[in-house]
Amino acid sequence: MKIIADYLKHDLGMPQLETWGEIRAAYLERAANMVKHDFQSPSYLYSMESQAGRREGKIIGNINDYTRDQHDLALVYEAKYSKAYLPRIGLLPLEPYVTSSGMAALTTAIVAIHRAIGVNVTVLVGKHSYFQNLEVIESSFNKVIIFDETNRKKYLDLMRGEKPRVIFVDSLCNEVELTRPKVDEIIKDFAGLVAKPSYVVIDNSMLSIKFDWRAVLRQRSSKFGIIGFESLNKYHQFGIDRTTGGIVFGTGKMNLHLVQARRHAGTIMPDINVAMLPSPNYKMLKLYIERIWENRERLAVILGDKVVASGGQVVVKFDRKMSYAKIQKVIKTICWKAKKQRVQIVAGTSFGMPNTRVYLTAKDSKYTKMFLRVSCGCEDEKEFEKVIGVISSVVSTENYW
Repeated sequence: MKIIADYLKHDLGMPQLETWGEIRAAYLERAANMVKHDFQSPSYLYSMESQAGRREGKIIGNINDYTRDQHDLALVYEAKYSKAYLPRIGLLPLEPYVTSSGMAALTTAIVAIHRAIGVNVTVLVGKHSYFQNLEVIESSFNKVIIFDETNRKKYLDLMRGEKPRVIFVDSLCNEVELTRPKVDEIIKDFAGLVAKPSYVVIDNSMLSIKFDWRAVLRQRSSKFGIIGFESLNKYHQFGIDRTTGGIVFGTGKMNLHLVQARRHAGTIMPDINVAMLPSPNYKMLKLYIERIWENRERLAVILGDKVVASGGQVVVKFDRKMSYAKIQKVIKTICWKAKKQRVQIVAGTSFGMPNTRVYLTAKDSKYTKMFLRVSCGCEDEKEFEKVIGVISSVVSTENYW
């Protein structure tokens, strides 16, 4: 999208850039120049020469002298993120914390919960949650119950009987069914039953600003807190995909636990990585995500009952059991046909990219079966028609399976 490319050039202060590759390179160069004189463990006193770099005169011993705990670039980005994307709670802004990846954001949330209420608690986690989330959560508490977040009667009975202190759900599930739980309903049900400090943790990586945090956060109370997190190497880089990253925030006292959890778990996003992130901008991100969603809808309409679709994702439904080799054959055929027709399609993981990607997900997971995901890009209407033509010619033809 030209409007996104123009925004990134403006953010860099380099309007003369011509190509997407030049924009990506410029973010790396800017970051390197910004921190090249800095130390990860800067000095606050010295006998001969400072080892603080850009932070000279800003370091206080045992307070901010270790960037694995905190650094100024993180603070600046977090403030901009909060202002651009998160609602205020009363008069106060929410305070998000950058982490080294989306999974590091989940780890930070779990450590914060350990600090708040310990590990000897009952935890519920949605069975449609991202398979890596399921594995990490299941190994992090003494009693973890996987529940069907789409079956209200069953999960209500489970809540009443087990009295969980924590529930983990995804706002849109990155799995074969692309399940979209009724998060508002789950939170309302849970909040009405808790008697001790309890938490709902929401992975929002697939929806980003399309998820209504304001409605969810209204349900918080002194005994019921909410933690939100998502990946920053998806939509929030507007497709430049320069670094891994994540962000996490919490309500009430959980906010303080998250600060300490990130510090002691060492999950902060390094300074050079933060410097590679584009500046948060709600208007631009909304335009970017909406174009991707529009393309997903167009592809889903053409493929019909061959797929399930939600957000920016399309998951192919095969009529027979598919092996790893067979799915890879479908991917290779799509890329081969795209190459012949001079259409850009990439075989690679992740989503929220400028160009459409196809990828076999969850190859070796015990929590979900592997599936073929099409992550739509932000191609313009004419270019995406070519993408649709290539993908539909393969997915709609059983000979390729």
